Amino acid sequence: MRIKTYILFVILLFQESVTAQTPFYYPGYPVILDSQRAPFQKSGIPLIADIDKDNHQEIIFFSVDYNGVASPAGFLYVIRSDGSHFPGFPKGFNEVLLCIASGDVNGDGYLDIAVRLTNSIDVIDRFGNHLPGFPISYNDGDYNPSKPISLYDFDNDGKLELIVSKNNQIAVYNFDGVLRQGWPRYIAGVMRTNPAVGDFDKDGYGEIVAATHKIFTSGVIDSSAIRIFRETEIISLQIGPFILIQVIIIWGFTYNHFK
Repeated sequence: MRIKTYILFVILLFQESVTAQTPFYYPGYPVILDSQRAPFQKSGIPLIADIDKDNHQEIIFFSVDYNGVASPAGFLYVIRSDGSHFPGFPKGFNEVLLCIASGDVNGDGYLDIAVRLTNSIDVIDRFGNHLPGFPISYNDGDYNPSKPISLYDFDNDGKLELIVSKNNQIAVYNFDGVLRQGWPRYIAGVMRTNPAVGDFDKDGYGEIVAATHKIFTSGVIDSSAIRIFRETEIISLQIGPFILIQVIIIWGFTYNHFK
């Protein structure tokens, strides 16, 4: 016990010497929002975005009732920089929100809020309204909280597509909630993290780099892969259970295309 106490004291002393001053709360904070709900996993980590273009950032996050008593079960909060509620929020959901992204989905010049929920995908504007075409049903019966949502303009039309995944597939939806042509793409396993998206081959259009893995029924990870998706082609770098990298070429795509 003495050893642990001494280590803690040294760390605190070091921190004090680095900061050299006592931190103060930002004006208007702390804010007590809800006594029944608490931040949920990744979607409870605040997302910072200026959704009304007033040059002040809003704080976006999700909280859920873990005891199953409150109704609705969850709230999507948008808090102004001064600690007040943004008009139209919080917005209630009877699903658990798994991931949040922000971007100008419909191309109107204002940031929207895209959310991946347990059973659906939704996009909400700065007024708290659903964008046309949303929400859309998207569920595979697996309620693992690590299910991402990402945004990117693949066809350079000024509107953003939504990248989502569930067991054995990755899908891309257009800004209006319509499944994009050529999707979903089927994979062996799951994608548990947000993909990297960008124009890797300098052709003016984006590619998706997704880390995927298979899982045994026991919960042990079987094998992993890095998959790169284009509109019509895929290259997969299959990482086996050993220290061996096997390149799988699909649909005539050549590895040299990325060099």
